[in-house]
Amino acid sequence: MAGAGKFLQHALDRHWQLYRKRLQTCRQRADEDNIHKLRTGIRRLVSAIDLIRALAPCPALRKARKVLKAQLDRFDDLRDTQVMLLTIDAAIVELPELRDFHEHLRRRENRLLGRLEPEIAAFRTGNLRRKLKKSGRRANRRAADIDLAQAIPAVVDRVYADALERHAAIDDSHPATIHQLRIALKKLRYMLEAAPDQIPGLKPDLLERLQRYLTAMGDIQNAEVLASALAEFYRGAPPAPVADYFQRQHRQLMAEFIADRYEIFRFWRAAPDQAQPWQPDLAV
Repeated sequence: MAGAGKFLQHALDRHWQLYRKRLQTCRQRADEDNIHKLRTGIRRLVSAIDLIRALAPCPALRKARKVLKAQLDRFDDLRDTQVMLLTIDAAIVELPELRDFHEHLRRRENRLLGRLEPEIAAFRTGNLRRKLKKSGRRANRRAADIDLAQAIPAVVDRVYADALERHAAIDDSHPATIHQLRIALKKLRYMLEAAPDQIPGLKPDLLERLQRYLTAMGDIQNAEVLASALAEFYRGAPPAPVADYFQRQHRQLMAEFIADRYEIFRFWRAAPDQAQPWQPDLAV
């Protein structure tokens, strides 16, 4: 397919432009919504890089990916704090004992936002841009004769196989195993979004179901982070009503996910020689 290299180059450029736009917006106003959009833009650019690395490896892409992942890591503490605030906002009427913790989170959010603004302003993109442009040109040359209709599903096969291995390793007494599965499936989701036109029959419904599955796992991870923060704030002894409330919530989240855990087998084919689950003869 003569246009394969150009497709990859354009995909990389498109995600780069989106990242740059969101970075500029975030520099003007680093609020919760803009930071979320920037994080999403970084993740999608990383996924485009991963796709190209799988099809047309380039050392510069590895370095660019490392820079972007470092940027993404800067937002982890703020993201966790803001998610906890949303949870506490929903529970504080029922649990007035949380008022001090809520105020603690507000102060922490303000402190993190204040720290992030100059950090975001200091993100250097010139060298990153040069690496990506060089890599895009190289991908255009090296992937010119690749059949994307065959190559991209093969890449997704490998990503999905990794997710299935992590799914098989799930232990509901160790939520970290669920988090590992979530990491793999997020990569699958962004990979599918990076080149949907190259996957015959792919429908938005699949991406929506995949996102719901990811959200269920993310809710468990958020509950784990909150439990740790509560234990730290209350020196290992949260008020009994608070501990009971969030323990019940955690058990419910775990039970709901475990009940739906096999939904993963409807996201992609089990092996390269098998049909996709959304094909009519195999639809569940």
